[in-house]
Amino acid sequence: MLSTDLTTYRRQPDPAVLAGLEERDALALAEAITRTLPAAHAVARRLLGARDVEALLHATYDALWEEPPTDQTLERWVRVRTAELGVAELSERGTGPASPSVSVVVDGLPAARPSPDPAERRLAALDEAGLEALLSAHDLGIPAREQDRADAGTLLAEALVALAEPTAAEQPAAGAAAADGTLADHVLGLADRDQVPELDAAIASDPARSAAAQLLRRGKRRLEGLPPTPDLGARLLAAVLGGAGTPAPRRRATPSAASALDAPTPARPRPAPATTPRRGPAPETTAGGHMVTDSVEPHRGAAEGPDPAVGSDRAATQLSELFSASDDDEVVNGVLQGDGTAAQGDDTHASAPDDIAELGAEHDGDDGRVVAAYTSGEDDDEYAGSPRPARTGSSVVRLLGLVVLVLGGIALGLVLGRFLIELFQ
Repeated sequence: MLSTDLTTYRRQPDPAVLAGLEERDALALAEAITRTLPAAHAVARRLLGARDVEALLHATYDALWEEPPTDQTLERWVRVRTAELGVAELSERGTGPASPSVSVVVDGLPAARPSPDPAERRLAALDEAGLEALLSAHDLGIPAREQDRADAGTLLAEALVALAEPTAAEQPAAGAAAADGTLADHVLGLADRDQVPELDAAIASDPARSAAAQLLRRGKRRLEGLPPTPDLGARLLAAVLGGAGTPAPRRRATPSAASALDAPTPARPRPAPATTPRRGPAPETTAGGHMVTDSVEPHRGAAEGPDPAVGSDRAATQLSELFSASDDDEVVNGVLQGDGTAAQGDDTHASAPDDIAELGAEHDGDDGRVVAAYTSGEDDDEYAGSPRPARTGSSVVRLLGLVVLVLGGIALGLVLGRFLIELFQ
């Protein structure tokens, strides 16, 4: 029976999620990561750059799992914690932030290199007061109500609206956003936790406030830049709950006992050629049908075919051209597949002529004899005496001519008959 009474924390307020974190509920941690990951990712990327984002976020959510906040919203706590860890890391490294604009609100760091990030160009167009209010809230998690300036809420809203680049039709919404001192904090997740339900209800019921909030969120997205990848949250959740992952040890499959499959397939006996080769005397055959030649090596059975070393120069030349066409050792040492690539496997293959000879030994019938003859230097025309299908081209031509003649006679008879009938009427 499926358990359908699970608490997923979806659409639950922050206090419910924080209570789940206090109870060490993994689903509460998953919901917290889902809600706050875009904000934490943006702060981490601006501080350390894309390369170290995941390591910094792992430390942030590990701290959230160990000591969840009690008096702040989730997003504010995550912004503050990520900024603290990131600035401490930069100070220890002695390097500047990835985004030069971070230096506006963080002192004591080396100068950052110029960044091609489009968000940096948008931030450079803001006035100094608005830029400081925006970055203090976004990068450090300081709400406008706690900043030094009394008009920080208005400056923060105006900076977000400027990043959003409103159209002429959106100017009323821009004015409403600037007039509301708490709406910008709420969009960044920095509003007072007790006021969040009231602000959510006001946005849902008032179209003007809803349009203003939508405009502020667009400005926030332009500052955040690229969003996190869809799998980042799952990786962070797994890392926090299970610890840092370690690569699995490589294992090589070793059979516990000898198997019949390990033995090579015995080659079937190859019948002697139907005709006598032109060069040299006719080969002798054993009682089993194996061909005996002087070129068989002592350590190789007759079923494996003659030694390709005594083959013609033509065969050796073609084989050397085939295997010298590539410098890849895997192609030279491997067995070529149907698609022209070398099979991946043991690199202790025999040389190319031996492979061809063994392939010839594994086939019976005329095909096997052709391969053996090719590797041993025999001419292709030694099989000229083998039976071939009769040529039927001339018979077909004669038959078609006869059919045409009969049809022509019938047509001529019909024409003459019709002429005679009309003549005597």
